[in-house]
Amino acid sequence: MLLKRLLATRPQTKLQDIIDLYSWNYPKGKFESNNKQNALISLGLFGGNAEYPDANYAKRAAIYQDHKDWTLGLFYFLLNDPSVPASLKAETARYGLSADEFIDNHNFPYYLYVREARRMIGDYVQTQKDIFTDPYKKDAIALGSHFVDCHHVQRVAVSKTQYINEGRIWVKVDQPYEVSYRSITPKQKECTNLLVPVALSASHVGFCSLRVEVTWMQLGRAAGIAAGIAAKSKNLYNK
Repeated sequence: MLLKRLLATRPQTKLQDIIDLYSWNYPKGKFESNNKQNALISLGLFGGNAEYPDANYAKRAAIYQDHKDWTLGLFYFLLNDPSVPASLKAETARYGLSADEFIDNHNFPYYLYVREARRMIGDYVQTQKDIFTDPYKKDAIALGSHFVDCHHVQRVAVSKTQYINEGRIWVKVDQPYEVSYRSITPKQKECTNLLVPVALSASHVGFCSLRVEVTWMQLGRAAGIAAGIAAKSKNLYNK
């Protein structure tokens, strides 16, 4: 209903007002699609992911199916609903799932992209402060520099006829910041033989910048070096 109301008041809406399409360096005719962060309705299924981190396999499969239904349902609506302007229908009809990818899964990705889930609370928690006001660490093992980037997480009604999307963060990181070794080690009283370079100890906002491949590669390398040193010294906490 929200999308119908939007299209009724904005019949000039284009597909890229609803979803983001990136060509990057893909072969001609291929695009990456993503949630349109300033759109009222897009690919984001707000709240649909909340139970995923602690869910069993059956529940995770159901959550995956919900996201698939939402994504394909949005495109079906844009292609078939009478409320959709003809120009938007025609534009949407130019796109489809890639015929040569995920062939044994009806051309749809096998898994959800899980950006943020459970994280360790370790000896040190990397937070927003460590990105913007306290970037230097005596036990630094990596550099982070990605935008603090989070999609909307919920839709909130502010009146009987209005609502807002909440949770969006998009803040530029002007200079690299250091990541503490303590953020990949558990608290010593809880565990003494574990290194966690991916689900590291970070707040929600801190993780919004840390959670990219280039940072994880650095942390993984540092964890490997630390494991080697620990094997020789018999102490993971020697720095």
